[in-house]
Amino acid sequence: MSSGSAIGNGGGQDAAVPGSGSSGSGSGVSIDGAPGSPSDGGRGDDGGPALDGSVATGCPLGAILCEDFEKYLLGTTNLTPDWLTYTYGGGTLQVDTTKAHAGTKSLHLTTPVGGRKYADIIRQNPPDKELLPLRHYGRVMVWVTALPSVAHWNINQAGGPLAANPNLIGKYSYGGQNGVLSPNYTQRAPVGDGLMPLRGGGPENGDPNAALVDCGPNAATQKLVTNQWVCWEWMFDGQTNQQHLFLDGKEQTEAAVTGVPGTCGGWQGPKAFTKIIVGWEQYTQPSDKPQEAFLDDLVVSNQRVGCPP
Repeated sequence: MSSGSAIGNGGGQDAAVPGSGSSGSGSGVSIDGAPGSPSDGGRGDDGGPALDGSVATGCPLGAILCEDFEKYLLGTTNLTPDWLTYTYGGGTLQVDTTKAHAGTKSLHLTTPVGGRKYADIIRQNPPDKELLPLRHYGRVMVWVTALPSVAHWNINQAGGPLAANPNLIGKYSYGGQNGVLSPNYTQRAPVGDGLMPLRGGGPENGDPNAALVDCGPNAATQKLVTNQWVCWEWMFDGQTNQQHLFLDGKEQTEAAVTGVPGTCGGWQGPKAFTKIIVGWEQYTQPSDKPQEAFLDDLVVSNQRVGCPP
């Protein structure tokens, strides 16, 4: 691996997932190693995402993954065996009590001014083992103190090998660029040691930059509000090539990708989502300001999770 810092087990997409557990509730993360086919529950009649945004607290019944950061000691930077942690370019990550949406703790992330900067938690499986259903929903409470003026930034991502070419990785993400929200889809060949290294979704310095597909239609006006808690919800569907984002229960229609031909040229969903990345990332253009973000109450499910009270 290059100069990024990774804490956990292994350094590539083929590394085994540390600490796989059974589904359940409570603090920390729990992932069922074989989630199975996604349920149709919670979706609209047209097969799109549910629009009711039913309220959920704690770890909802049927959730695939839950994390509230309460079980970790103050100042924890190593979240194994539940998560692999990854920082690069001066990014920092720790569990602390500076700001929490619920309980007393959250994940506190910082990145400095400049180019490629990352602070992520990661869960990944071998390329032949599904981690998340091809159609899944997520929610995380987000507090961001500022946004870069131009740089591309991300909050959540999921990816895996393409069915047509397992040596290419298809990745979905949600974040923003140029001050507005932006979905993003990329296809990228593995880099480094021939595997997909344990890292965030963007390149490190010295990596080949050319993505075979890189589609990110920026929203016209919709953006993330700073200096308050925001309920950040998403839906990724690798079967119908769709992405949807909801902020505080309201769909951000300008940031939707609907699978219509031409919306995102060359789009192919992965054969399985084998990796999830949650955190703060900035790249493409240097950020003009230091970033600080807090994450809390993360849930991933096969149906819409909704926002906590």
